[in-house]
Amino acid sequence: MRNAEPELDFMDLTIKTWVPGEGVLAFCKAAGKNAFLSNMSEELPFRFPETTIGGVTIGPLEDVSTVEHVFQAFKAALAGYEKKKDKILTSAKPESCKAATSRRAMAMGEDQLRRWNALSPEVMLAAVRAKFADPASAARLRETGAATLVEQLQRFADDKWGVNRKGVGRNLLGQILMHVRGGCEEEEEDA
Repeated sequence: MRNAEPELDFMDLTIKTWVPGEGVLAFCKAAGKNAFLSNMSEELPFRFPETTIGGVTIGPLEDVSTVEHVFQAFKAALAGYEKKKDKILTSAKPESCKAATSRRAMAMGEDQLRRWNALSPEVMLAAVRAKFADPASAARLRETGAATLVEQLQRFADDKWGVNRKGVGRNLLGQILMHVRGGCEEEEEDA
């Protein structure tokens, strides 16, 4: 069993403007050659090892469709919704996973929500690491080079995981991807 390490000190939690241009690789789930970077992308199924975060264990899982499946399953489990967690893990589409843990679909108290917000970056890091643990997937991530990876959200005014239409946000998913890419590069050099 693997316990996800809380090594999130690489993250910059300040909201800033991420300007598209040279050295910046923007991605979104909907389109483009870099859509595989999205947590909603079904392009690179992966194996998720048994992982414990916040006292909740998920895995091992074979052939996980998306990072979103793992992310939302942890959210449901941390809130005490075991049946919903199981349903999320077998959902056909990542949008269904996200909808299953929306505020309308799943009640969370203030303490549960605070706990989830504190643990969610650790969950995302564990899921992204698993997605890019496969050598072929890791190679694709390394192909992004030294570019700053920025998730451009199309519909949501999310200032946590990506950037909004004005390029403003924390871009935590992009930061996690760049951190994992650095680990993939180190592994390639050791090989």
